[in-house]
Amino acid sequence: MTTDEMLARLPDEQPDFEELQEVIGRELKGKLFARRIGMDEDPFSLSPYPHWECVCTACGKKFEADVKDKLKDMTVCPMCGGKVEPHRWMFRRGGKLTSAFLFYHLFRGIGREIWVRSWRVSQRLNWDGLEIDYEPMSIYHFEDDTAEKWKLGWQGWKPIKTIRMDTWKPNSFSYEYYPAFVGAISKKTIKGSCLEYSQLDRAIEYEFPLIEYIGFYLKNPSVEYLWKSNCIRLLCDYFNGRKDDVRRAVNLKAKTFKGLFRGADKREMKIIPQLHAREIIWFHWLYQAGVIRAD
Repeated sequence: MTTDEMLARLPDEQPDFEELQEVIGRELKGKLFARRIGMDEDPFSLSPYPHWECVCTACGKKFEADVKDKLKDMTVCPMCGGKVEPHRWMFRRGGKLTSAFLFYHLFRGIGREIWVRSWRVSQRLNWDGLEIDYEPMSIYHFEDDTAEKWKLGWQGWKPIKTIRMDTWKPNSFSYEYYPAFVGAISKKTIKGSCLEYSQLDRAIEYEFPLIEYIGFYLKNPSVEYLWKSNCIRLLCDYFNGRKDDVRRAVNLKAKTFKGLFRGADKREMKIIPQLHAREIIWFHWLYQAGVIRAD
């Protein structure tokens, strides 16, 4: 699909941005931002006396504090009495960044297709108060045999070959990434789509990466049987860097539940859900050799 075709077919639906407000509220809950006014570090201030100017995110109120107070000791808001976590508040490049995360939302397309969009969401504390920015980042398109991605750059939307989750960090030297959240997914969105039997809600509950999981499921629909047989440890292994072990332990191309584990009998099938991928490989080999019993 070309970029123009993608933009023409992209659903006009927008996510519930009120949900983002709730996420931001959780991120900012119980924090206090303070900055010094009338000091050498604020030479443009018109304040006649030095003091702390504070904002409590628990109650949303501004107040002043004695300049002799130490920031690390401001653990209780004098306005609401709630416990707070103090942070330095300095105005640089549009204000203090108080919250930042990636937000993913699923949309239903034509037929069985699913669209996923991601935004960079940031909240800043500026002169006028709290300000929220929503910056589009990527668009994903999924069908039964298709996975596509476009990313927004300075030249507009560009197709990307590698289909995976986006990452966002404060700068190129940082080792920490901003968190990612997935918006609420309704049954109406999933029903009749290519992800109808994907157990996507459970995958999100186990914090599997959204995009990678969707791609994994579309290539291997037998994943549904792993969920139904309660082989959660195998899925955790796959998304925690042990993909080769999972491929050796499980026939991911199986079209039936019995075909998942080649050569396993009923006794083995009772034990397998309790094991990790590498344990399944060894257990099956030792069991078939008669070294151990499945009880």
